[in-house]
Amino acid sequence: MLKDYSLYFPMKNLSSCFCETPAIHKIDATASARTDENVNHVEDHLKERLIGEWRRFDQNVVDRAVNQWRDRLCKCIRTKGRHF
Repeated sequence: MLKDYSLYFPMKNLSSCFCETPAIHKIDATASARTDENVNHVEDHLKERLIGEWRRFDQNVVDRAVNQWRDRLCKCIRTKGRHF
């Protein structure tokens, strides 16, 4: 369970101390731009890896998985969502 530290660090006090200074705005903008660059790079990398791994799947394995899922969905519908 996470502790609530808002009693020790009320947001109104923090905003009046730090957020009004121009240096903080510049640091925040720089950090935000770098974070966006990193996220985009990681997303591109993950996308490439997923596409590469997906191409390695044997089509028979994919077909069996889809058929099993279809059967399970039909059973779920027949039991109206109850345990089957």
